[in-house]
Amino acid sequence: MWHLEANNLLSEAQYGCRRSRSSTMTLAQLDAHIQSANTNQAKLYSVFFDLQNAFPRVWRHLILTRLYKYDLRGQLPRLLQNYLTDRFFRIRVGGHLSSVHTQDNGIPQGSPFSGILFLVAINDILSAIPYPVKPLLFVDNLSIHMQSPDIHTGFFRASLDSSRNGYLVVTIVFISQKLK
Repeated sequence: MWHLEANNLLSEAQYGCRRSRSSTMTLAQLDAHIQSANTNQAKLYSVFFDLQNAFPRVWRHLILTRLYKYDLRGQLPRLLQNYLTDRFFRIRVGGHLSSVHTQDNGIPQGSPFSGILFLVAINDILSAIPYPVKPLLFVDNLSIHMQSPDIHTGFFRASLDSSRNGYLVVTIVFISQKLK
């Protein structure tokens, strides 16, 4: 984690699993966005996302590729690769125990490594959000915010589509010109 923080590799918009940052700071930043909009006599448009089952769905190869991109070499990346691979689990329901299953992807939860590895995996998502939209991220909870003086200029629309394989797909359209 020290390497990621010392080299400013993590987004400033990420407040989770980091030293000297907290959910309270995330809420304070959101409050600052609200106050700024009020001061500028503008509206603040916000969309909130909760990335459900985010940890089990992370592609392990992505994490290892990012660690290399972040210039981590040597024993630590090998240790983390060993931590992420050859994982097995069983499920207990009542007095019954399932057979052993392989965990092909995802980050095991409950370890000191879990949060950090998730931050590495999700870090680049924020670079896809164009200015003037401002993101806030607390681990797997993302919110995006934008100020605009009225509803017809510079806002974004979100449309929901739940028809794709049972997943909720959110499409956000950023509009920078006045609508007619």
